[in-house]
Amino acid sequence: MSDFEKALSLDPNNLWAHMGAGMALEMRRRFTRARAHFEAASKLAPKWAWPHVLRGVCLWYQAEFKRSISAFGLAVRLDPKGELPLLFSARAKADIRDSSLVQELDKALMLAPDSGFALSWRGRAMFVLTRLPEALDDLRRSCEVLPDYDRGWSWLGVSLIEQGKLQEAAPLLMKARALNAHYPTTLYPLAGALMTLGRWRQAGRVMKEAAYIDRSGVWIEHRISMSHPNPAALRSRADLDRFLNKSPRSAWAWAWRGQTQLLLQHYGKALGDLTRATLLDARDPWPRVWRGETLRRLGEWDAALDDFDAALKLDASLSWPYAGKGDCLLNLGRPKEALRLLDRSLKLQDFCGPAHALRGRALLALGRKTEADIAFATALELHPQDVWIKNLLKPRAQGDPASSFEIRRLAGDARELGLKDCAKSLDRGDASRALAACANDARREARLYRLRGWLKLRCGDAAGAAEDASRALDSTLDPTDEAALWLRHRARTVLQ
Repeated sequence: MSDFEKALSLDPNNLWAHMGAGMALEMRRRFTRARAHFEAASKLAPKWAWPHVLRGVCLWYQAEFKRSISAFGLAVRLDPKGELPLLFSARAKADIRDSSLVQELDKALMLAPDSGFALSWRGRAMFVLTRLPEALDDLRRSCEVLPDYDRGWSWLGVSLIEQGKLQEAAPLLMKARALNAHYPTTLYPLAGALMTLGRWRQAGRVMKEAAYIDRSGVWIEHRISMSHPNPAALRSRADLDRFLNKSPRSAWAWAWRGQTQLLLQHYGKALGDLTRATLLDARDPWPRVWRGETLRRLGEWDAALDDFDAALKLDASLSWPYAGKGDCLLNLGRPKEALRLLDRSLKLQDFCGPAHALRGRALLALGRKTEADIAFATALELHPQDVWIKNLLKPRAQGDPASSFEIRRLAGDARELGLKDCAKSLDRGDASRALAACANDARREARLYRLRGWLKLRCGDAAGAAEDASRALDSTLDPTDEAALWLRHRARTVLQ
């Protein structure tokens, strides 16, 4: 990177230095700065498609799917004979469920009839669109044309599982696993198929592999604030429950289920599963990391610190426990200690947006605003779509947070959420019926959680109120939500 910077200092219009710097920054996940270099390159070489392709890739990683499609579209117009821009465009369209992606793949296959990538992607897309015979033909052909591409084998196997053809699917997924043992979306359905076929021991090994890879993807890469488990992991929950019924002393399985419960905001269930995992295996730091994170989200700062400390004694190279401890200390009014821990976390993993944002909060608390602004800018550069980080930049709301729980305002929130029966019960002063009317609503909205938490508190369920208040803080991904903080404090006061 330093060589590219030196080249640009000598010649700001050096096309290859801009491309090299952009690719180096992309590899370091500095996507915003990488895009700037690719944009400069596109101006220097206006008829070259690849600066737009690489800019589109950066936008895709930043979840700017429509803008990435636009960038890929421009590349397609500049290079109408190249299939790769079409493939990238189709991949981005898949993320916004745009069925026109099939047309992009059709065009790519006209340009490159033997493209295994295009065949496998089109096959899986057509399976989702329920065009089954064509889908399976494409997937089988992709495996013939590109036998070393694990996704082709994986998607063919998953498609057959969804048709109930387990005997045929299992060896295909085993082949995909042999080609790439680090793709959980292959491993989870393979484990489920093996269980159904009665191969429990092998299924357990495969699911354990998937769980260990998943912990790296979600937690080491620090997408903690997003609270989105791997969709394949969620689909395999029933298989995990079946495995635990068969092997109730599998510590890794309890730990993995506890992690999933945490990301789904089922904090009480997460604590139960993770505690069981720590009792079964005292050497694994991860259940303690996840239990510490659960307690942090519940506002149990001292208990969370204990778990993070226990995890670090087992493995001092884990970065998130330092960041989690930093947040706990911030909330306990100890910003100087918090900053030291957050710096340590970022030395271990410097592309963690939430840790940079928490560091910004610590610097603000110490009166170092200029440095705090830089920390927040870095956090947003790493994760520009992360609402949790954006909310940290907002000024705190003024006024009494208790006013958010006036009956009139709560009834208004219920009506805006479409909970008419709940609103009517609130108008009548019937908290019990109001709670029954919203108890099973699965939406992840802060207003819903605050409403339900307040109703639980009124009905005598202080523990449930504290958990829903914590969900409100997590659903907006806004740890400064004054109304939710007030509700959680009141619920915990009742519990004490």
